[in-house]
Amino acid sequence: MQSVGAGLGPGLGSWMLLVLVGGAWAGFMALAVLAAVLVWGAHATAGSRGGARSHEAALGNDVRLP
Repeated sequence: MQSVGAGLGPGLGSWMLLVLVGGAWAGFMALAVLAAVLVWGAHATAGSRGGARSHEAALGNDVRLP
């Protein structure tokens, strides 16, 4: 019975397949964390810039809840 990596071609062993899969997973996780940080940063800075609320106020549609 051959290993999974051997079926992919000569010189590509199971350990190499494991490294490739691990690298893909690590890259995906890094991109997910980066996306979360960017969303958090945009949310955190929206209040200081005014965000949508200042746009609504400029249009005269400023709705304030009591």
